[in-house]
Amino acid sequence: MPRRTLTGRTSAAALVLASLVAGATPVVEASGAAPPREAAARFAERQVLLVRRLVPGSADVVVGARTRGSGHVATEVRFTTPRGPDGLSVRVDAPGRSTPAGVCAAARCTGAVGQHDGGLVVFAVGARRRAAHGFRGNGEVVSASVAASSSVADRALAWFATDRVLTFADQPVRAGGAAAPRPR
Repeated sequence: MPRRTLTGRTSAAALVLASLVAGATPVVEASGAAPPREAAARFAERQVLLVRRLVPGSADVVVGARTRGSGHVATEVRFTTPRGPDGLSVRVDAPGRSTPAGVCAAARCTGAVGQHDGGLVVFAVGARRRAAHGFRGNGEVVSASVAASSSVADRALAWFATDRVLTFADQPVRAGGAAAPRPR
């Protein structure tokens, strides 16, 4: 009988499951409360800044839509590149809304990378979109996705998925990891 090896989706799923067993991504009860409006506005501004920094040749960067609801904040960022119009969706979900295993059940997971703070980034590809899902140690999930044909690199998606400008926790965390005072 031939020896089987883990490849592709199976190896990504194994990484995700191994991280869960190791306790890297605790699932906690969702808070249900949305961050303050000012925090959501800063989140949108941050997405514009990051697109300008991380997407080579990006221009005309604007936030097309913002949603702020019970347990999530999301932005749709539109921009142009030398290849033409492009866009990016970034969503932060409160703890308890998603798990790495759930992401891999819904799309083909292509890899996973552990973070120094106990978080996990899972890369997934669906029929029409590519995404990076950042599972934070506190249970929050940041999902950054683009069209499958987008010029945005997976490395940039990972940057968006690990950005800490917005959190549902009582003590928001800055991009460098230091606790910041909660906006009032």
